[in-house]
Amino acid sequence: MKRRQPLKRRTASHSPQIESTMATKPGRSWRKPLATLLTSAVLLAVAAWASGTLGAVPIFLSRHELALRNDHKAAYWLDIAESLNGDRSEISLLRARVARRSNDLDEMEKQLRDAIASGGDSKAIDRERTLALAQTGRIDRVIGEIEQWMVDPGNDVADLADAYSTALQQKGRTNEAKVVLNVWIADCPSDPRPHLQWAQIAETELTPELAQQHYDLAMEKNPNYPALLYSYGRFLLMQKQPTEAAEVLQSCLEVAPNTAPAIKPLLAASHRLLGNRDVAFELLEDAIAIRQEDLMDSFLRLSAVPEPGEAEFELGRLYFDESNFEQAETYFRKASDLSPDHFDAERQLGLTLQRLGRDSEAATVLERVDQKRKELADIAPFLRRINAMPEDFDARYQVAMILLRNGREERAIEYFDGVLIDAPDHEPTHQRLFEIYSRKSLTETEFSRLAAHHQKVLERLNQGTSP
Repeated sequence: MKRRQPLKRRTASHSPQIESTMATKPGRSWRKPLATLLTSAVLLAVAAWASGTLGAVPIFLSRHELALRNDHKAAYWLDIAESLNGDRSEISLLRARVARRSNDLDEMEKQLRDAIASGGDSKAIDRERTLALAQTGRIDRVIGEIEQWMVDPGNDVADLADAYSTALQQKGRTNEAKVVLNVWIADCPSDPRPHLQWAQIAETELTPELAQQHYDLAMEKNPNYPALLYSYGRFLLMQKQPTEAAEVLQSCLEVAPNTAPAIKPLLAASHRLLGNRDVAFELLEDAIAIRQEDLMDSFLRLSAVPEPGEAEFELGRLYFDESNFEQAETYFRKASDLSPDHFDAERQLGLTLQRLGRDSEAATVLERVDQKRKELADIAPFLRRINAMPEDFDARYQVAMILLRNGREERAIEYFDGVLIDAPDHEPTHQRLFEIYSRKSLTETEFSRLAAHHQKVLERLNQGTSP
């Protein structure tokens, strides 16, 4: 039997023309649809870019970061949204919010003008300007407007609640502020700021356990929020926990290097208590060289009350511990001059003068400190009256007068303003504010308008006419 020959490939008998056709046909069948698909994809991408659709996602992500108080991350997503041709008016409006939160009001205004030019929502633009006024302490001019907005806050509930609760605290209406904070926490469960404000209230009310509880909750929500890190670090330092304070304050420096002027004196205090004196000296040498304008700016970025003289006070402590009393006196005096109500600096100055054998001067300084502390202790019953009955404007007036006599003029002004909310025609308050602003206008002309306003009210009240 013959062995069957293996089958030959059929293609071997095909003509060259057929082979060529078979070789090129698959390529033609794929290449044209692929080119069409790519062209369609490019056209769709161009259309999406032109319409701004691509920018919607980063804008959404920026709003999410704003809700968490990650303002620097929000700014990052807004840059991406702009590169993707996102809604220009919305981007400018959100950038204005980032700038306002960091108290960069010049940049805020620039962004709001861009939002106007891009056809932005006029109500949203006006709202940012109103919040800026509240943020800079002129809450009396806008509190009625904010109260109306709080009825239907929309997407701005966090920023409105922030302004409103801060205003209530400034006016001594702490109980009302607590109600706002609780609603804010319920409406914005991811926002660390209401817990921060709760913790700060608990500190002033001398309930450190409650303060710690709210600091813990805030840190769970955002451990990289600079305002929180500053306040919490300061709290830990006051609670004699320098190791924990140093860790938190160092985190703040890493997250927000532009807050260094406010952070370094506290970080130096932590290292002094830990025995790291060289580290403390190095930090304070940097801090002492900072311009006062930059120092104030760093506190604004942290939404914190400026604390001038802290670096000088800490240097005085270091020199005092080394028995270098001449240098200690120099820095304690500087701290007292920069912050007249810095009682610790003034007390340390008195103790330093004692070490230098200048007993008469020391006695004068320490007596002045004791007198101020005694007068401030007199505030307590008035604060209890205010907590029991927030509309007690006479109690507010008495608190303001005690603060004024003790050199705490700015804090006194806040209480005077609180009086006028409940008693717009309270003549003694208008008189005190007229005197304060008249004196301030001698060096800062911007206060002339305020002095003129209170003078006009006083004239009207003396004539017995209606407003």
